Amino acid sequence: MQMIFVFLALGALAPAFAQTAAPGTQPCAYFPETLVRQLFPPLASAKLKTTEKATCTHSIVAPTPKHQGVSLNFQSRGVTPKTIDLLFNRMKNGMKTTVKGREVVIAPKDVEWIQGAGDKAFWNNDSQQLAVSAKGHLIYITVNLDAMAKPQKIEAAKKASAAIIAKL
Repeated sequence: MQMIFVFLALGALAPAFAQTAAPGTQPCAYFPETLVRQLFPPLASAKLKTTEKATCTHSIVAPTPKHQGVSLNFQSRGVTPKTIDLLFNRMKNGMKTTVKGREVVIAPKDVEWIQGAGDKAFWNNDSQQLAVSAKGHLIYITVNLDAMAKPQKIEAAKKASAAIIAKL
């Protein structure tokens, strides 16, 4: 089984599949609209659509030329302190994997370690995503907002991850 989201393909990159932080808890409980509006200025007054499945996504409702919004996803099963190192190396170096019986090549990604988020964190410049390891979870926050510069995206995602970690 491979879980694919608008912003994130976890199945081939992570050692376990995504799930919410606690059984019966939905991801938007950790990433509510009020927090999103507070931390991500382009969303403060925008009309938003919230979608919740395995991922919590807050998207700007049209008219925008392309999808703009933020999302949260968790990986909880099989997470150890070394999981984020493994994920970082797989993204940085690329990899080959098999998906539905076909070999898929994942190209190397532009990733960098980030200080001040959880136990350990990195930013993926290609997907505009912060991956944070904390309390036995991997937390993925994707910031797809053209109106924010990279440093603003990282800082807002770090603040969001701190609020999420406090709820774990």
